[in-house]
Amino acid sequence: MNFTLLITVLVTAITLVVAAYVVAKLIGPRSYAKVKGEPYESGIPTRGSSWLPISVGFYLFAILFVRCGNGVSVSMGSGSEGVRRDGSA
Repeated sequence: MNFTLLITVLVTAITLVVAAYVVAKLIGPRSYAKVKGEPYESGIPTRGSSWLPISVGFYLFAILFVRCGNGVSVSMGSGSEGVRRDGSA
């Protein structure tokens, strides 16, 4: 089989990715200040650690909420499927 097209596409893709990376490194900012790494909370300086432990139950509830919320919205529809343009059902 002739894989010339496949090889050409792969080489082109790799070349474009590497070129974009090199250009970003060349023209991107090179300085890093300590202030840039600090969290910003509405202009109020943070005190202490910003990492707080969160219960796994919160994530499970969020996943169930998203999953069930999508199921309800799909099963109920947007509410306009059974109405014609003239307003009759």
